[in-house]
Formats: sequence, C-alpha cells, structure tokens
Amino acid sequence: VACGAETLIRIGTCGGINTKVCPGDVVIANGAVRQDGTSHEYAPPAFPAVPESNTLFALARAAKNLGYSNHVGVVQSKDSFYGQHSPKRMPTSSALLEKWEAWKRLGVLASEMEASTLFVVGAALGVRCGAVFHVVWNQEREKAGLFMKMTEDTSGAIKVGIEAMKKIVMEKIPV
Repeated sequence: VACGAETLIRIGTCGGINTKVCPGDVVIANGAVRQDGTSHEYAPPAFPAVPESNTLFALARAAKNLGYSNHVGVVQSKDSFYGQHSPKRMPTSSALLEKWEAWKRLGVLASEMEASTLFVVGAALGVRCGAVFHVVWNQEREKAGLFMKMTEDTSGAIKVGIEAMKKIVMEKIPV
C-alpha cells in the first residue's frame, strides 16, 4: 500500500472443511473467521473480516467464466497449522476441537492462514482485498471415506486471481 497498491488478492492454498469442497476446487472467501493474531492489532474482535465487494464479485465471475468448480463462502484463518492437523498434541486441544466442530456446523468451507488478516488490514488501510484458494485436500472428506485425491496444482486459483485483477483494472473500479 505504501508503494501505491490499491488492490490486494491473496492467491494460495487451503484445506477443505465442508465435505462438498473437493481437492482441485477453487474457494473464494466472502468472509474469514478471525482465528489469527495480527488482525486483532488492527480492529476489535467484533469487526468482521470480509473482502471488498467488487474484488469478491470479480473473483467469483472469473472462476465461473473460466469454468472452475468453485465455492464462495466463509473460510477459517488460523495461525497454527498443527493446531488443526494435530490438535490433540496441543495444551488447548479441547478448545481447538470444539472450534473445529463449530466451523463444520456453521458451513465454513475451508481452512487457510492469511485471509482474515488481509481483509482487516485492507479495511484499515482503505484498499480493495480479496482471496482465492486452491483446495489441496479435505480432511473431513477423508474421515467420511469420500473420494479424495490430494492435488497441489495451484494454477486454477492463480488464473482466477489474474482474471479478476484484469477485470478490476480494465473496468477502472474505484477504490
């Protein structure tokens, strides 16, 4: 932002939580659970972590136009990879497992590590923000015995992010 950036799009990976989210799908965040630390330095806990709407819509249109299997919804942003993957090892295991169950019951699509911070900091700095993710795998699908083949090909999420950015630039969408 200090260098003049007006639009920030996080393109990355995530792990599915909702069983309808499959490896290889694209997830576009319309909000993020603030289970991070940094965003709380920028805004009180009650402030929602949401993308700027024009960026969100550009990402959703890009995914649809490019023909990717995609989902738009809430993601969980957390700081600890192992808190999710090895929660029973943690001193706060019961709290971690309880929250994970809550995210599942609330229909949270996927888990990742940066969107909530990006959305809150973007709001604080007055810039457009959005996030698109490639689903690497889904531990809940695996637990349920559903078909699941891990994939690390992030090209779909990258193409969606690029297409959305082109749309924002070409349409001269104001900040």
